[in-house]
Amino acid sequence: MSEPLSPADQELFTRHWTQASRMVGDYIGSLVPNFHEAEDLLQNVAVVLLRKYPQYDPAQPFAFWAMGIARYEVLGRRRAFARSRTVFTPDLAEQAAEVVQELDAESEARQRALRECLRSVGTKASDVLRLRYQEALEPQDIAGRLGVSAVSIRVMLSRLRSTLQGCIQSRLAVSEQRP
Repeated sequence: MSEPLSPADQELFTRHWTQASRMVGDYIGSLVPNFHEAEDLLQNVAVVLLRKYPQYDPAQPFAFWAMGIARYEVLGRRRAFARSRTVFTPDLAEQAAEVVQELDAESEARQRALRECLRSVGTKASDVLRLRYQEALEPQDIAGRLGVSAVSIRVMLSRLRSTLQGCIQSRLAVSEQRP
């Protein structure tokens, strides 16, 4: 039996899994037509990932490592899926994994663009965004902390979202034009 994870490793695993679980769930869901079976399989994948986390190479993207584990778990249950009316082949698993990875690459490009765009906002705007999205405070709570009205915080957030959306779209368009 493996040694328990340190609290820091537990936190890191939780962050990684939180970011990757939707992609892994989408992948499994594309291959397993029964919702409950897919959910069970996703939970099994999470348990396997947790057990194998000490073997994870942080130089590699966690999501792709998790997808590999999910692929083996799905293929391992292939016999159970084969008994259903759904036709399931390893080729289908590969194709689904490729599609999900392409979607994840798009998501990574959007996240990269967002990080770049966030560098261009001012200090006060950055503080408001941090309070809203990292600390999950409501506008009225942010207003109380900063000593301004809740309306001004709502307006600022609305403008910031619009500005960031435009910036992200612009950066993505530029990156698509590069060879």
